[in-house]
Amino acid sequence: MEKDVYPAYLESTAIQGRSRCPVQKILFTIVSHDQGFSSYPQFHESYHNSNTWFEARIRRNGEMLDGPRIMTNVHESFKERAHAVLWRSETRGNSKGNETTEWVWQLQVGDAVCTVPFARYPGWYNTVCCAQIDVYTTCLL
Repeated sequence: MEKDVYPAYLESTAIQGRSRCPVQKILFTIVSHDQGFSSYPQFHESYHNSNTWFEARIRRNGEMLDGPRIMTNVHESFKERAHAVLWRSETRGNSKGNETTEWVWQLQVGDAVCTVPFARYPGWYNTVCCAQIDVYTTCLL
């Protein structure tokens, strides 16, 4: 999928903090649901085979950079669900580091964090009720 086809739904203010590793953690809070119907009853009301989701992006110098998936909507549900997803930077360098930890470590002063909603197929809708991005930065000292 082309990045430009899916604009950011929400964008944080520019990141401030130390010049090296300015972000300690990011909390994404999203209330959303899909189109509420599907032809796959075995997946209804589960996270399996959902075709609507959110991804994180970095806006740096006017360019949008790819990021990992934040969360997936429940398959075939009109019910609004709140998801709170916390990504931390503190485990970098450990053997247990993961994709989101590495992504947080890529953030630089001046970057903005974005959420982008996706729906894979025509007829599938990613309905965003509300969203929030809380970026916890380091001290400026």
